[in-house]
Amino acid sequence: MKKLYLLDTNAVSEIMKPAPGKAFVDKLSANEERCVISSPTWNELMFGLNLLPPGKKKSFLSAFLFDEVQRKFEIIPYNDHAALIHADLRMRLKEAGTPIEYEDTEIASVAIANQLILVTNNARHFEAISRVDSVFRYESW
Repeated sequence: MKKLYLLDTNAVSEIMKPAPGKAFVDKLSANEERCVISSPTWNELMFGLNLLPPGKKKSFLSAFLFDEVQRKFEIIPYNDHAALIHADLRMRLKEAGTPIEYEDTEIASVAIANQLILVTNNARHFEAISRVDSVFRYESW
């Protein structure tokens, strides 16, 4: 099955919540085989995990990330093609006076490079990108 959706870090975080949103879970369940994550998202998830002190929460999240997320979702690399898109995207955002978080533009560039729709729970982070890049697509579930 063709991959269609790139899950943003906050989308993966949603499924780790004790009570994730039902609409999101339903949409993810219906599309799970068509979803991937990016290496920048995996980095953000690992960084967040590493910030936690040792304990039950960290052990639970570590097991979930490695046993569920990494096993279920292919991790798409941030490669040279995405890097070229990323540099251009950051320049256009800067010229438009709307620079946004580095990590968000990095994740968006992976989506663009791989012709994927970004799934995010924080659409406002990506509105500026859609104004400067006609290829970029995103959805909120």
